[in-house]
Amino acid sequence: MKFQRISTKSDCVIICEHPNEKVSDRFYQVITADNGVFSLHKNYVKKIFGKKKDFLSDYDDESSHIIFRISWFTRKDPVNPKYYITTITEWSFYEE
Repeated sequence: MKFQRISTKSDCVIICEHPNEKVSDRFYQVITADNGVFSLHKNYVKKIFGKKKDFLSDYDDESSHIIFRISWFTRKDPVNPKYYITTITEWSFYEE
């Protein structure tokens, strides 16, 4: 039996609208502090952060950037290995 270790990453991130217009209606873009970028499906974001119709407008502030501290891990999709699945394990607001 083989076991695969999944390493969890933790960082401060900004969640924003996806810049690619073809997928912006389905995905948000997540930008990490070390300039890493990945996408999350909007339904998944609503499931994790609360079932809001427009997630970003509910957390909008005067700086128009909401910073979260999240922990996540990424693995290859078993159905389609050219895609990755990102799972958020915990989150909180980043307070300066």
